[in-house]
Amino acid sequence: MDQVIKIALQLLELISYLAIIAASGVAVWGINAWRREHVGKRRIELAEQSLAIVYEIQETLRRIRSIGVRVGEGSTRPRKEDESDEERAALDEGYALYERFEPYRELFGKLRAVRYRFKATFRVKAAEPFDELLEVESKMFRAASKLAFWARDYRSPGGQHSQQALEDLQRCRLILWGYGGEGDEIFNDVVRIVQRVEDFCGPMLKI
Repeated sequence: MDQVIKIALQLLELISYLAIIAASGVAVWGINAWRREHVGKRRIELAEQSLAIVYEIQETLRRIRSIGVRVGEGSTRPRKEDESDEERAALDEGYALYERFEPYRELFGKLRAVRYRFKATFRVKAAEPFDELLEVESKMFRAASKLAFWARDYRSPGGQHSQQALEDLQRCRLILWGYGGEGDEIFNDVVRIVQRVEDFCGPMLKI
């Protein structure tokens, strides 16, 4: 009789032990499932946010590059008293880009921030389009800065640009201002970059 009771107690202990293991397994499975769902949700939210920012950047660059410098643009630039009309016009043209970018400083800051999150969440290569968009921004500012160097040519004897300088000047203006289309390098680069972000984020967003 004592032997039967002993065996029964051992079985109860085994059953209790197995119940604890089963409960622990269910808890671990539940935590892992929650984690997968949470991580997946965060990735989807990041993809959605990133794509929205990229679309906004695309539209912003289109507005910033709206062809030609309007009357009064560049006027906030500090001027020198001895600037000629030609020199002033060239310098104002370059400075107009800074004025147009100013209202969107926060937006480009968001692009830089989401780029780091994208690299951390997905992979470095996946964030390359964000780097390329920021390079477009830098390229435009470099072109605007070069206008200041060409403006100095108006101070040279005769106040004329060399043929090479005129060609370089035209290339810079094509970077700064454009209508879009096949001949617009910046426009086409941005379209290609946006497409790459769409290709990566689209499957997560079911688009």
